[in-house]
Amino acid sequence: GIYATLLSLGFASGPWLFAHLGSGGFLPFGVTIVLVMLAAIPVLAARNESPAIVADGETSHSLRYVWMVPTATFAVLVFGAVETGGFSLFPVYGNR
Repeated sequence: GIYATLLSLGFASGPWLFAHLGSGGFLPFGVTIVLVMLAAIPVLAARNESPAIVADGETSHSLRYVWMVPTATFAVLVFGAVETGGFSLFPVYGNR
């Protein structure tokens, strides 16, 4: 969806910016500073929007679920590996 599209655009824009800005001088660092500051705007705007988390009753460690459902845990691990591998190849495909 939207997340994967924006993530792929971010991966592809890095090499594009590097090719156009070069690696010398202050310009690539200045552009990076501006991009990081722009990315921080929505995070800072939503900093007070988180709900209050109240622990009612017994709390347990989340690692116990790993051992309760090992098949689901392994499926998530495989999905993460395949997704990361696929996303890492998107910029290569986009630059071809």
